[in-house]
Order: sequence, then structure tokens, then C-alpha cells
Amino acid sequence: MEKKLSKAVSEVVSSITESPEFKECIRLKEKMEESSEIKELVDAIKKLQKKYIRTQDDEVKKELDEKQERLNSIPLYDSYQKKLAEVNQKIEIIKDELNDYFYNVVNEKK
Repeated sequence: MEKKLSKAVSEVVSSITESPEFKECIRLKEKMEESSEIKELVDAIKKLQKKYIRTQDDEVKKELDEKQERLNSIPLYDSYQKKLAEVNQKIEIIKDELNDYFYNVVNEKK
């Protein structure tokens, strides 16, 4: 039983990791890691998010929004976000299908 389950899980994971969307997402992520502008913006955003959570300062929020807007305007980052959303959607569909399957198994009338 455990071997069958492990094999089935591996197949599900492979269906995601071998998909063109996932591979493109990885390729874009690697390209983003080469961009100093993207890395600097991401680091600045993380710091500003922490600062804003602590202070709730409107000026910090304004700066955070500006940095986020700048990051979102970079085509490479935008493409990555879109591909990531597609991959996450695939994962959600699989999760929903598994939930439906187990719900039907558990609630099957005899």
C-alpha cells in the first residue's frame, strides 16, 4: 500500500515539475536571481514590510507601495509572477481533485 501511494504521489509531483509552466517558472526565477535591480527591490520590500508591520507608518506604506509598483513593472518579474500563478493554479486543481476523491471515498454509500 505504502509503495503504491508513494508512486502515485511521485507521479503527481512529476506532473507538476515536468510541466512547461513549472520549467518556465524555474527558468525565470534563475534569470531574476541574476538581476541586481530585482534582488535589491525584493530586499528593500521585505525590510519595508517588516518596518510597516511594526510602525503602521503611512510614509513607510507609501514607500513600500512605490517599491512594489516598481518591482511589478519589471517585465521579467511580471512574467515570473504570471507563471507562478499558473503553477499554483495547477497545484490547487490537483489538491481539489484529491479532496473530492477522498470525500467521495469516505462518504460513499454502501
